[in-house]
Amino acid sequence: MTVLLLCLLLLFGCGKGSSEKSVRMSNKESGSSSLLSDSVTLNWSAPKSNADGTSLTDLKGYIVYYGPSHNIHAHSVDVGDLPGSSFSGLSSGTWCFTVTAYDVAGNESNYSAVECTTI
Repeated sequence: MTVLLLCLLLLFGCGKGSSEKSVRMSNKESGSSSLLSDSVTLNWSAPKSNADGTSLTDLKGYIVYYGPSHNIHAHSVDVGDLPGSSFSGLSSGTWCFTVTAYDVAGNESNYSAVECTTI
C-alpha cells in the first residue's frame, strides 16, 4: 500500500500547475469592521493521487492541527472524510491551522502548508 506522502501538497494547490490555495479560512463578521465571532472555517480539496502519482483509492480522512502560533499545533481534531471543518470558541489572538490526510491503514501524510488568522 502506498503511503500518503506529501499528498496534501495537492490539497493546498502546491502541486503541479496550480498556484491557487484550496484552503480558505473565513471569520464571521458583521457589517462593521470589528470581528464579532470566535469561529474559523477551513475548506480544502481532496487529493486525487498519492505522492507517487498512483490513484488515491484508500483515503479515510483528515486531521486538523491548530494552535496559537505557526510552529505550535497544540490541538488536533480528526474530521473524518469531510473536506472542511469549523472551529468556534477560540480565544482572541492568532490561530494557525494545518491538515494531514490519512489512509485506511492509518498512514498519515506530511503537514499541509500552515494558514494563520487573527481573531
